[in-house]
Amino acid sequence: MRVPSAQIVALFGAAEHWLRDPVVGLHAGACAEARNLLSYLFMASPRVADGIENYVRFIALDAGGAHYDLIRRSDTASVIVDFIDPRLNESHHTIDYLLGVNLKGLRRAFPDFRLCEVHLCHAEQGERGETTRIFGCPVRFRRRENALVFPARELEAVPRPANPALAEQLEKFAAALLTRLRSAASFQDHVAAAARTLLATGFRTDAATAAERLHVSERTLQRRLEEEGMTFKSVRDGVLLEVAQALLSNPALKVQAVALNLGFAETAAFSKAFSRWAGCSPARYRSQLVAPQEGIRLPGGPRRRNSRACPVS
Repeated sequence: MRVPSAQIVALFGAAEHWLRDPVVGLHAGACAEARNLLSYLFMASPRVADGIENYVRFIALDAGGAHYDLIRRSDTASVIVDFIDPRLNESHHTIDYLLGVNLKGLRRAFPDFRLCEVHLCHAEQGERGETTRIFGCPVRFRRRENALVFPARELEAVPRPANPALAEQLEKFAAALLTRLRSAASFQDHVAAAARTLLATGFRTDAATAAERLHVSERTLQRRLEEEGMTFKSVRDGVLLEVAQALLSNPALKVQAVALNLGFAETAAFSKAFSRWAGCSPARYRSQLVAPQEGIRLPGGPRRRNSRACPVS
């Protein structure tokens, strides 16, 4: 069951007030334990790296609405955490709680797990040094990302309750649940809808703006599209082509006006882009709408028989 973000923030606020604890999320995270499919899959995984990668892969199954990334470097690795909902990202209690729960899960599976440092986007809260004491390592505040940073060699460590056979079955179960969850509407459908809205309201149709509208980080947007075999550019260009074709179907609308409606400052740039998408110029596409030739295929139509017709890329 997913608890609305406003209620989560309000509960932490009430707890801070009644307990007079400015870092109640931090203290709660140090005491809580996650007991769900993802936590059991992590503990059963053959290596810490496998467990974290499964967490990243299946995090959509978690009701918390967080997104994870695993970044590997030569000497260190980082688990980066952010929320879809900006209200949760802006709550230091929520961030502290989640990182604390994650760290406790890591140490539960691998008691010798060691952190190099913790990065937090927010400023230090409460008594000076309390956050460092709870995490047991240096904490860097006002960072660009919320992250647990640890030696890269820890990725090869074997969790104490590792059980590859059980992990395999849990992974299959998680994959089946994720397929069901995403069958209703793919993420690229949500990105395309956001791109159409931005286009209609005159905002920049770029990945950063679309991610902001969908309440995810730009990294998360790109990663989730990659999981579906897409990129932001391919989704956006598909939307622009559909809108361009609709606008070009109006003979009273000049090509220059179509270009401006799609956010192009120059008609030449639009014509070049349209030719790349549809295989022919806007003028030729429009002429085919007005007087279609026998056997010519317009983008999205039946297979063409005329070799000089606009090819479709």
